[in-house]
Amino acid sequence: MEITSENLLLLLGIIISIGGGIWAYYQYIKRRTGIWNLEMSIEPEQIKYSDRYSLIMIKVSLKNIGNVKIIPGPNGCTLSVKQIPCDLEECDLVDWKTKGKIVVEEYDILEQYKTYANSKDYEEEVYTIEPQCEYHDLQGIIVPNKNIFLIELTFWWRKNKDSITEYSYISVS
Repeated sequence: MEITSENLLLLLGIIISIGGGIWAYYQYIKRRTGIWNLEMSIEPEQIKYSDRYSLIMIKVSLKNIGNVKIIPGPNGCTLSVKQIPCDLEECDLVDWKTKGKIVVEEYDILEQYKTYANSKDYEEEVYTIEPQCEYHDLQGIIVPNKNIFLIELTFWWRKNKDSITEYSYISVS
């Protein structure tokens, strides 16, 4: 077989195609660089408000630790707060989902950005969290003393097809 420029170009094309396939496999399958990766945290803090009430300050942090821009779905990032039932007996299972008294029901902490995101002056369609960026929010709620509260934070992704939820609790004395 004679080595010609045509054969060399063909061989070079095959090598480049194989190299590109290996690179794509490593980037998108092994390293999962095309998958969103959101790190969420909830840090509640109690501040005395009066003899009967306390202020719960809830610090929310959303950090995009992935390599893909994160676009919230229509539900945004919802914050819910529930109070533990007061009528539980010893060894009762605490069923937060159905029996907790709702203090805050699914408040979207990103709602304030939706109006701006839908304006004609804004380049993007919706609020986004760029790779390696953080979003911080602070919410305050007045609650009665001597209770335990569950805090639930759910971030809904594109068209509400996927979500991630983080939980925390605070005992208010």
